[in-house]
Amino acid sequence: PLGNLPFLHAALAAAKPRVPVMLDTDGQRPQELAEVLEHFALIQVTVDFSGGEASFDHAIASLAVAAKHGTPHALVLLAREDTPDSQMLRLVEEARRTSASVQVVIHPYMSGDAAPTLDRRWATLLEQAMAMHADVRLAMRLPAPTGLR
Repeated sequence: PLGNLPFLHAALAAAKPRVPVMLDTDGQRPQELAEVLEHFALIQVTVDFSGGEASFDHAIASLAVAAKHGTPHALVLLAREDTPDSQMLRLVEEARRTSASVQVVIHPYMSGDAAPTLDRRWATLLEQAMAMHADVRLAMRLPAPTGLR
């Protein structure tokens, strides 16, 4: 959505939403984010671990922009099967250093149509992440067709 700021400004100004609006972004346009913060009640930066180190840096920079302007913000980690726990923990630590008020949500990887379960890996990861930052949650993904991701 941040690729076309004039449209985004015009659409939100015309709509004048009466309910809080959340922006879900991959964090890759932190410079543009500051220009539209006034329209949003929450900025959610979602990391899906498909990019490299630069994508992580941009995601953290986007959190910093939201924090600097006093807009509530969250970091969502969409773990993949091959996502190392150390990488997720590093992002939690960087997010906490960037903003003490960041909300962190970790969505564990689930294979196929498996029912969501909290196995030892995710319980341990949650414990380690909460030792770094108090506001960390683990939320199971909803399987298709209900879930969107």
